Amino acid sequence: MLSSIHDFLIEIPELAAGIGFIGFFVGGFCIMNFMVAMTPEEAIARGYSPIPAGWEAGVFNHGSYIRWLLPENYPILFLAIVILWFYCIYLLNDTAITWSQK
Repeated sequence: MLSSIHDFLIEIPELAAGIGFIGFFVGGFCIMNFMVAMTPEEAIARGYSPIPAGWEAGVFNHGSYIRWLLPENYPILFLAIVILWFYCIYLLNDTAITWSQK
């Protein structure tokens, strides 16, 4: 199934490149935020302003927080994002090879 989807995408390299680029940047954003997310206790210990009440974790970004998740609480989601991110890298590489052979 995945092989047929990949083969279909490679037949339309513009679509494959678009999906690869978007997935690469969105996946990178998600992975980065998973890695730097802080619990409310960590934020106070590091000297940041308090994370809003009721949030599991947050990412400090330009003076405010983005609500986020902790990888230890959502390991399957984190793993899925990492796998999809690596697939986007593979897709971009395969698209570049396909374009270079045309």
